[in-house]
Amino acid sequence: MTVPPERERFRRALLLTGGLPLLLITIASATLVWAIRSLINADQAVQHTGQVIAQSFALQNLIFDMNADLRGYVNTADPSFLDRYRLSSANSDSALAQLAFLARQQDEESQHVARVRSLIEEWRSLAGQAIRNRVSRSNMIGGFSDDAVMHDIREELSRLVSAERQRRTSYVESSREARRFTSRLGFFLALSVALIIAAFGGYQLLALSRVYKGALSRADVLSRELTEREAHFRILAEAIPQMVWTTSADGKPEYFNQRWLDYVGALRQSREPWLERVNGDESSAVSASWRASLASGKALTVELRLRGVAGSYRWYLGRALPLRDERGIIVRWLGTFTDIDDQKRAEEALTRLAAIVETSEDAIYSKDLQGHVRSWNRGAEKMYGYTAAEMIGQHVSILSPSERKREIDDTLEILRRGESIDHFETVRLRKDGAPVEVSVSISPIRSSSGVITGASTIARDVSERNRAAEALRKTEKLAATGRLAGTMAHEINNPLEAVTSLLFLIDKNSSLDEKAHEYTRMAISEVDRIGYIARQALGFYREAAAPVDVKIGDLVQSIVRLYAAAAQNKGVHIETQLETQATVPAFPGEMRQVFSNLIVNAVDAVPRGGMIKIRVKHGRDWKSRIMGIRVFVSDNGPGIPGATRPHIFEPFFTTKGERGTGVGLWVSQGVIEKHHGSIRMKSCTSKSHGTTFSVFLPYA
Repeated sequence: MTVPPERERFRRALLLTGGLPLLLITIASATLVWAIRSLINADQAVQHTGQVIAQSFALQNLIFDMNADLRGYVNTADPSFLDRYRLSSANSDSALAQLAFLARQQDEESQHVARVRSLIEEWRSLAGQAIRNRVSRSNMIGGFSDDAVMHDIREELSRLVSAERQRRTSYVESSREARRFTSRLGFFLALSVALIIAAFGGYQLLALSRVYKGALSRADVLSRELTEREAHFRILAEAIPQMVWTTSADGKPEYFNQRWLDYVGALRQSREPWLERVNGDESSAVSASWRASLASGKALTVELRLRGVAGSYRWYLGRALPLRDERGIIVRWLGTFTDIDDQKRAEEALTRLAAIVETSEDAIYSKDLQGHVRSWNRGAEKMYGYTAAEMIGQHVSILSPSERKREIDDTLEILRRGESIDHFETVRLRKDGAPVEVSVSISPIRSSSGVITGASTIARDVSERNRAAEALRKTEKLAATGRLAGTMAHEINNPLEAVTSLLFLIDKNSSLDEKAHEYTRMAISEVDRIGYIARQALGFYREAAAPVDVKIGDLVQSIVRLYAAAAQNKGVHIETQLETQATVPAFPGEMRQVFSNLIVNAVDAVPRGGMIKIRVKHGRDWKSRIMGIRVFVSDNGPGIPGATRPHIFEPFFTTKGERGTGVGLWVSQGVIEKHHGSIRMKSCTSKSHGTTFSVFLPYA
């Protein structure tokens, strides 16, 4: 912006008129301060010399008193003279110290005081010798020469006083000169300031008259410009897409643009207040806000509904700004109404959608194209265990097991291509590390320009559905297996009877030794167990109407003898600890089946040279507090992996590959629960590896 030449000249003149006098005043003031400081220093020096002279005379009088008291004591031996001497001596020390303090900043004065102090010490030494000897006056003078020392003290003090008087005379003359200079300088400074003020005032009056003339000419120009700007404002107000209005300072309508007139169906000269068009629900609040703005002069911003010519309402954003003159007084209000009805409806739709998302039982969340979570609903919090605060900003891979991390990258790549993923079933991880089976649908999120900015994910927990389907599959498999087992049992029942008969005949053969007879009886027992199992499969037989008392220790011992040969062939040592011979009510064949399964599994699990320990003891079920018998079957095999342990009691689950059927532990668990007992497993795969099965059977 260019500055007018006359204003630039005025600024230069103002700078010279104000700057030069200010420089002169500064120099004169600095000189005046220096003169006043010199005057103060001279006065202080005069006072100082007076104090030194007075203190020197006081010290000289005290020394004279000391000398007189000393002579009186030496001549009369009167102790009162000695007391006065000592008092004067103490006072002289104080006077000498004060004199030294006054002279501390003047080297010449300090030297005089130091010589006086030395002479006084010398005199005191002579005086002390005189006091001790209490000799006559002639002897003291001749022996110690204290008159000479006293004379030197008086001379030194006289020189100090003489020097101080000369210095005082010099300081007094300097003080007079400083006073004369200060008075003249003050007069000159006052005269200069008066002349400067008069010159500056005259120049200011001249400059103001010139500025006033220029202001009058510029006012005419501004009046013409204002008229042109008013016309430009009306053109702009008619061109912009908002409804524009103005009011006076007190809120009285003055102008509405054509958009407002078309909306309300009014004529150009209409001055209907816009408040009469506000919806009744917002009328009171909007009216109060408008009155508050008029009273405080603050801008107005409100959202309101305005009635159109057809009687319908639309949402508008209303704004009003105060227009002020150069004095800051409000002369007019300028307002606009911006149509936000479509925006409002979109916000309401988004609010409804957000409410649906938040209340959904499915996990719904969004992420950017890098995989960072941007939103997280309550269903996601419930399903995965993470709060929105914990997940927003985190990478979505935190939900994926390590073996499925590749899925996240593949999914993001598909999304970047603009493709969707529908009902993809996978496994995700909860916050506590537990897996959850989910069906995931993922769709890309596009901006208004069609650019893909992220993705929305809907995940549904299908764990229960899958478990139900798996249970149905297992049930169907069990049914088929049952039918097959029934057929097989029927077919093998007759051969088993023949084998039993043959074993019976062999056992009756007298040519066999006792060991052979024992093996034959064991074979007959096992064949009977096979027959019992077959009859159970057929559903034609129950072992007994009710359980009988069974010695679990003897039962376990007989099973160990049965499998001892197989264990020895593998180099496995079986150790038994039978700590009780108590009985429990049970079905012997079923118990035999349970412990046979556990011992056979242990033999299969341990490596060659391994160890199996079986312990039978009294025990307690700590959950129900019931007493009974507890049987531990432990091995030092490799242990059962953590991922496998939850499934070992499921039907048809096996870790033996083709050699296993997967029904042994499942059947054993069913038998134990049938006997109101419990079976537990503990396993470790670390350095101290191994597995222990614990079976509890309650007493009657």
